[in-house]
Amino acid sequence: MEDVSSEPLAASSSAQDGGHVGTPNLSAQDGGHVGTPNLTAQGGGHVGTPNITAQGGSVVVAPHISQCDVKGNLTITTHHHHCSGPVNSAATPTQEADKCPTMSDLKEWICSQYETVQEYNSLPEDEVLLADRYTQLLIVEKHGEQGEREKEIVNRGAGFFGARSSGYKSITIDQFFRPNGSGRVPKAVILQGNSGHGKSFTAQRIMLDWASGNLYQDEFDLILHLSCKELNLYSEGSQSVVDLLSCSDTFTPLVLNILKDSPQKVLLLIDGFDELQFPLHEIRKSPVPDFSTPARVEVILGALLNGSILSHCFLLVTTRPTASDKLSKLLKRPVRCTEILGFSEEGVHEYIKRFCKHEEVGKEAFRRVQANETLYTSCFIPVICWIVCTVFNKHLVKNKQQTNSLETTTSIFVHFVSILQEHHCRDLRQPVPDLLRNLGQLAEKGIQDQQVLFDKESVESTVSESTSGPFLCKFLLKETVGTKEMFSFMHLSFQEFFTALHYTLAQEEEKVKELLKPIEQEEGRTHLLPVIQFLFGLSEEKVMQDLKKLGLSHCMEAQLKKWIIRLIEDSNVHKKKDMMLFTLHCLYELHEEEFVRRAMAVWGEVKFDRIPLTRTDCWVLLYCLQCCPTIPNLELKETSLMLTGCNITTDKLKMLQPELRRCQKLGLHVVELSDVDVNALVSALGEGKTISKLWVFDSSLSEESVQQIFTALSKQESVGVVGLSVKTITLQTSETLLHFINSTQTADAVCVMLPEGADGAESLCSALDMRREEEHLRLVITNYGDSSPESETSGLALAVKLPEISHILLEEITCRFHQLRPLAENSPEYDEHVDGLMAHVSSLPDLKSVWLGAGCLTEFWANKILSLIQTCPHLDEVQFRADIMGPKGFESGLLLEEGIHLLQEAQLPPGRTITLTGLRCRKTEDPCRRLRDRKLSCNEEVTMEIKLGEVNLHVKTIVLNTTEMLLRFLKSTQTVKLVKVRLPEGADGAESLCSVLLVIREEEHLMLYIGNYGDSSPESETSGLALAVKLPEISHILLEEITCRFHQLRPLAENSPEYDEHVDGLMAYVSSLPDLKWVWLCAGCLTEFWANKIISLMQTCPHLDEVWFWPVIVGPEGVEESGLFLEEGVHLLQEAQLPPGRTISLTGRPTGEAGVGLL
Repeated sequence: MEDVSSEPLAASSSAQDGGHVGTPNLSAQDGGHVGTPNLTAQGGGHVGTPNITAQGGSVVVAPHISQCDVKGNLTITTHHHHCSGPVNSAATPTQEADKCPTMSDLKEWICSQYETVQEYNSLPEDEVLLADRYTQLLIVEKHGEQGEREKEIVNRGAGFFGARSSGYKSITIDQFFRPNGSGRVPKAVILQGNSGHGKSFTAQRIMLDWASGNLYQDEFDLILHLSCKELNLYSEGSQSVVDLLSCSDTFTPLVLNILKDSPQKVLLLIDGFDELQFPLHEIRKSPVPDFSTPARVEVILGALLNGSILSHCFLLVTTRPTASDKLSKLLKRPVRCTEILGFSEEGVHEYIKRFCKHEEVGKEAFRRVQANETLYTSCFIPVICWIVCTVFNKHLVKNKQQTNSLETTTSIFVHFVSILQEHHCRDLRQPVPDLLRNLGQLAEKGIQDQQVLFDKESVESTVSESTSGPFLCKFLLKETVGTKEMFSFMHLSFQEFFTALHYTLAQEEEKVKELLKPIEQEEGRTHLLPVIQFLFGLSEEKVMQDLKKLGLSHCMEAQLKKWIIRLIEDSNVHKKKDMMLFTLHCLYELHEEEFVRRAMAVWGEVKFDRIPLTRTDCWVLLYCLQCCPTIPNLELKETSLMLTGCNITTDKLKMLQPELRRCQKLGLHVVELSDVDVNALVSALGEGKTISKLWVFDSSLSEESVQQIFTALSKQESVGVVGLSVKTITLQTSETLLHFINSTQTADAVCVMLPEGADGAESLCSALDMRREEEHLRLVITNYGDSSPESETSGLALAVKLPEISHILLEEITCRFHQLRPLAENSPEYDEHVDGLMAHVSSLPDLKSVWLGAGCLTEFWANKILSLIQTCPHLDEVQFRADIMGPKGFESGLLLEEGIHLLQEAQLPPGRTITLTGLRCRKTEDPCRRLRDRKLSCNEEVTMEIKLGEVNLHVKTIVLNTTEMLLRFLKSTQTVKLVKVRLPEGADGAESLCSVLLVIREEEHLMLYIGNYGDSSPESETSGLALAVKLPEISHILLEEITCRFHQLRPLAENSPEYDEHVDGLMAYVSSLPDLKWVWLCAGCLTEFWANKIISLMQTCPHLDEVWFWPVIVGPEGVEESGLFLEEGVHLLQEAQLPPGRTISLTGRPTGEAGVGLL
């Protein structure tokens, strides 16, 4: 037969009417094409032993044999693809078709090829099922704006994953070829992602899912996979489209039939476009006439991408972002661009669960990873997640309790760099050590400038192969006109790591010293702390060995060790929460047991106060404690019931338990402890310790658990403060507390309380507290209220101070509180039971002090207070707090005018004090009376002390309304001789008229005292100012004028021209006051300026008898510290001609000694 070479022909041989075709031979060579060969024997004709051959990449398309008696064997052969087998001479066409591979065969073969993967640490024979590893990735179609990008990069932990979930429009693989926003179905999809983000895994999963019948069943009859890494092997010579697309010789006819008959149902999956090694500009050069014509690989690839061949096929191309813009210019339209961002938060959890075969190991691994914010954040990168899982799984399966064998965060990052340089840097022209140094230089500049996004120019000027290296992310940001190409590290933590690597490789001690100096000097550059932690991690012995394998080395270990010891020796570091944890993490990253032991010995007492500890913090602490032969003192605590403190949960308690047992002195705050886990606490407490504090909050301990804990506490050397959150408070509970505090002379306080949200209907009360105060015991009982905005239920609290507390007394009071619990507050029944309770309290012998808490100081409660004062002979003080009681603390209620007025008018016995604390409404008309009004701005927090003839108020700010209220009150009552209002120590008071205001009634005169606080710190030159005047009466206008003038002085620097000018105005106004009898002045120094003011007063005011001057620093308690007489001032006063009968009194230190002088 004729050779058919380059032209596609329909070859035909025919034997008619008994004729004979001997041995027909159809041959297509060197890329030739036999179109549709047709061998026909008609009328009993005979075809001998036909042989149809395609060689050298040629194609035989659908040979047709009909009505023939085929003698011998029929062989159809191609150079690359083979489908052969003996054919029975009597075989029918249907029988023959049944023996050709089917689509089911193809899918089964694809499943066998794609169902397993090899991991980075796999031996050649090791394989892992793809289904055991692959976890759904977060794929997005639309990126956020620049601000969202920056927010994502700098956030850590849950904040990072939250920023990603809200900043992007996500898409799933099955949605890739659905219509876009304009209703067009994309012909090509770009799936981009950074190195190690799972692009190739995703391509493999698509192949497996399609072949398994789980993906694209309606969309595609065939998916063909092209690996660009493998295409590089064919960069020399020519191939046809068929050669490139053939997955297996066996299935070539089937594939070709589909390509010919239904190309619109074919998806070409091209994986790793960025890995192509031939020049990309060659891709567009030459057309390809058909899929059988040989051509260069890059030409064929270009034809497939732009649709000049197999134009009806769909495309899915994976690439790194650095090549995505070039790819998009080659693709046929329309195009959908997507990006793999790695794992979502749920994805990280799912991957770890899949990786760790043992369920408990998986849970523990996830808990540990989640607790380390840096590692947890980094696990969004699948390669990092794989490294972390490999390390943790190996560690946890061996069930090791020791932490010295566990990898550090830095070592995980070094493993990541090693994997990327080995598997994703093969095409780099630049040596890897040089690339890492350049990346470090870029990272360091960004850290110093606090910059996470870099423009193209700054990157290319530092990193020569920015687009081909795997460590930087590239993306486009929309601008007003056009787009801007930007780069970033995968996350801020990677930028911090490369910055540390930069300092490490530079090996310049001075440069490192410059980095460490701001931290040592407490200049607050906290953004450098993670970099320094990585520096310590890079100095760990195993990490340094791994760096040497990368061609890197350094030697700064000694410098870092000296620095961290100096930091620990600095006592100020122990006062800063972030620095304490930072120091422990540095020691952990260094991971050198002998040095850590020495550093912990220098540290001595480890005391965490109001520092929430993560699981990683606890793990780091555990490692450092394990390095210590003895642990003299460890305190983990919180500052108030409203804080979570160190957040030592049950799992953290169990983690720390072995080392807590070794502590000689222990303070501990545990949350969310169940009855099942009480044994862990008891074990941690051990015996013979000094337990300074033990708090168990947010729990519901049973009566048995309470007994178990107090039994353990009774075996200690001493116990300070104990607080337990319980399910219910019974008589047995109260008996347990009373027995413990009576039998343990060292116990300062014991209390039990119901947790927030507890029903507690059967409980005697909501909280029970017993405290030792010198020779007395203070008993505090509380019923919680309701702090919701519309509620009028405040609860009730009562504290009594007695020489001793008997079981009978305790039972009586707790039972009376229990009777109040179901009753509505302010109802007749409630008030009746309160009367009974207060009557019982009044009958207690030797009652020293009473503390009451209720929502509002009403006339009802004022009468109860007065009844106590008048009934109890030994009662020194009654404190009333207007509060809403709750498990997390108190919320301020209202001090009503009716209650305040009643108490102020009362004739208190000498030496008795009533202290009121709460919100007081500043409105003179229709003041707030309901609890629901407590949030209104007219209410001000005040503390008021009422003694015999005295009222003292502590307020946040003094305004005109305050001064008017004070003056109005003084004029309305004759029983009060002194009213004082002041700011508490340390208050800002920038808006306050003054710091302190005092009015005293003296026979026929009133004395007004007003002051601004000074600063008593050693280097300060700010003394404050105080003025007192004595007048027959004080008007509202006078009070307003003087307080406003004091307010003008507050922001000015003392002794400045502006300050002196305002003082001149103030003293001129004072001089103008009629009937001025007496003036008292306080300032830091008696200068010539103040001497002239005194002389001016004497000469101007006709009724003025005396001026007192006291050089002091003014403070909340009056005189904070004495100032100085300067000779210039004293001399000027001594030389002055005073009118007869006038006196100037000076009190102070003329020569460093106290003294009083009369002139």
